[in-house]
Amino acid sequence: MQNKLYLFNKYLLLVISLIVVLYLTPGRNEVFNEEKVGFLSIICVVNVFWFFYTTRKYYKTWVRFDVLFLIGFLIVHFQIPFLASLGIEPEKPSFIWVNKHVVNFATWLSSILLLLWLIGYNLFLRRFNIIIKSKDFYVKTKAIDAMLWVLMIFFIGLVGKDFLSGSYSGTENWGAGATYIFLFLRIILYLRIIYFFINSKGIKLNKQNIVSILFYNKTLLILLFVYCLMFLKAGDRGPLMELVLLILGGYSIYQKHVSFGFLISLILIGSILFTIIREGRTRDASQRSTNILSEGFKNLQDNEKDFNPTDELASSVRILYSALDIVPEKHPYLNGATIVSDLVGVVPFGSSAYISLTNLPIIYLSSSYFFTIQSQGVFFQYGEGSEIIADLYINVGIVGTAFIMIVFGYFISFLTFNALYNKKHRVVVVYLILITVALYLNRSNILTPLKAIVWTLVIDSFIIKRFSIKYE
Repeated sequence: MQNKLYLFNKYLLLVISLIVVLYLTPGRNEVFNEEKVGFLSIICVVNVFWFFYTTRKYYKTWVRFDVLFLIGFLIVHFQIPFLASLGIEPEKPSFIWVNKHVVNFATWLSSILLLLWLIGYNLFLRRFNIIIKSKDFYVKTKAIDAMLWVLMIFFIGLVGKDFLSGSYSGTENWGAGATYIFLFLRIILYLRIIYFFINSKGIKLNKQNIVSILFYNKTLLILLFVYCLMFLKAGDRGPLMELVLLILGGYSIYQKHVSFGFLISLILIGSILFTIIREGRTRDASQRSTNILSEGFKNLQDNEKDFNPTDELASSVRILYSALDIVPEKHPYLNGATIVSDLVGVVPFGSSAYISLTNLPIIYLSSSYFFTIQSQGVFFQYGEGSEIIADLYINVGIVGTAFIMIVFGYFISFLTFNALYNKKHRVVVVYLILITVALYLNRSNILTPLKAIVWTLVIDSFIIKRFSIKYE
């Protein structure tokens, strides 16, 4: 009875908020309204913090996909419009405001979808009392470490001297074949970290035994050091962020709960560090006089503009403004064209084959291609990127996007419960891979992690079958 009343109170705020937001529905194109945008932003912030407060009843650790995803969602979809409602314009207004007349509607749509995601998440919590005990096992890791060394050597040999010298250009300066070798290197390295926590879950990682445990896993530590050094030198922050989130996620599931204060402190420190790395990286490493951190710190000091470490993440909202500006007035809905491309892209060269076989223009290869070519033409200079709502909206419209967000919230709630309580192995693997992209997912297409998840499960099945020992 008490649990039902608790859930009722959670739904009450969400339902009232949803009714209020629907009542405030703006026009598709209208003058920016500071009061409406500010009020919608406050409603969403209140609901997210209420969600954080109420889910403490179910989950003690704060390193969870929903927490990271919602923090990222608020930053991407509400930081810039909310600050603008207070009279604080973004750093590059002409870059952000693709069409400022769609900002009211974009903020309203973001509010609706956030509330629906929260409703979907809470729908699963009605089944909270179902607990299934999983079997324990131990994974032998010597052969896995050997595979990692081989993949690391192949990657270093294929990636090319430009990347290894510290020049940053995404994957554009990678040698042929390096992308696919990196896919397997990253997946097996992530699995090795997960196996480390599985093998250590009966041992408390404290000051007395941490040295011996790490020494026993010294090969993993050396591999991690080389891996991090390569990407840090080049200024590529994505792999570093994924690694930190994976380790935190594994630690919170198999070792100890992570507090909210620690998580927020880590996010703030990480955002500052990653901003310094961004400021210090360059397409030509020879132009850098010192190391990337020193160079980045110096550039930040020389920069006269206000420092906001979340600006880069928040700027992705411009893609949503672009989507609402283009579709359906200037371009019809894609009817799932780029979503299908992302699905078949799980298979190597699948997306390219899909475009060729269907005779579709390359603009439909992915939503990021769509926004880039719409903005710059086929001879583009850089990628515009994508955004989670924009990716869904251009494919399935508002109603389809709303339905997917409810299902997505329910699915994440299912994964969270089974990963943190039941610790079902394959669910944990999927959940931890999702955690690595939880913040980044808001500035990408929703199926970004699919390829990594599928290949991780395939490789994990192979490894578990041959290198694990099960016991009750």
